[in-house]
Amino acid sequence: MTRSHRNEDRGGEHRWAFNGVEYPTRKLTCEARRAEYARLPDEEGMNFTQAAHAVGVSKRTGKAWR
Repeated sequence: MTRSHRNEDRGGEHRWAFNGVEYPTRKLTCEARRAEYARLPDEEGMNFTQAAHAVGVSKRTGKAWR
């Protein structure tokens, strides 16, 4: 049996990246997105919809994160 070719086209790159930073796991990527979502309205003055769009999640996910 051959091994999976699932990540073959990635050239050995990390799969999970956010804001130019590569993370070894999906969990760490999600934590970084969530932290950025929480920071944007406070420090940048964005509303929640703009913050959700900026980090690449839906408004519904953003609301669940609040």
